[in-house]
Amino acid sequence: MTLGQKIQEFRKKNNLTLIDAAKISGLNEEYIQGIETGRRKPKKIETIKKISNLLKVDIRDIMDMIEP
Repeated sequence: MTLGQKIQEFRKKNNLTLIDAAKISGLNEEYIQGIETGRRKPKKIETIKKISNLLKVDIRDIMDMIEP
């Protein structure tokens, strides 16, 4: 499962919209959607931390999901 799929699955399972996910993570909703669809990859550690906080998982789990 890709990082984008994981984010989308978590979001839907928790009845969150892209707007909700953006508010929780502090990321732009278009950016989150880009990650979900595979058009974007998080590159900055600050972004990866925000995603791990959104998903409530360890940052290392997120790092493992990001393809080089």
